[in-house]
Amino acid sequence: MTKRAEVQISAFVSKETKKKVEEYTRATGLKKGRVLETALLYHFQALNEIPSEMVIPPRLVVSRKVGERVIHRIKKPQKPTKALRDLMSDD
Repeated sequence: MTKRAEVQISAFVSKETKKKVEEYTRATGLKKGRVLETALLYHFQALNEIPSEMVIPPRLVVSRKVGERVIHRIKKPQKPTKALRDLMSDD
């Protein structure tokens, strides 16, 4: 059996991501390198199979003005339109 050639890569990640990786590795017993390589392979496979316009980034960056509008709409949502109510009804 031959050992496959491996190289090390380095990346900066958020504390939240690091915590999730550590929790997952503790829960599964897998090594971090294996988890990250598998995640990257899944990611690249998805990018090859899913049309690019269908891929939604996990983080969106918006301006302060847009962010404030989003917060306002979350705190004070608009009433659903009749069209939406009709669409969501069981009738």
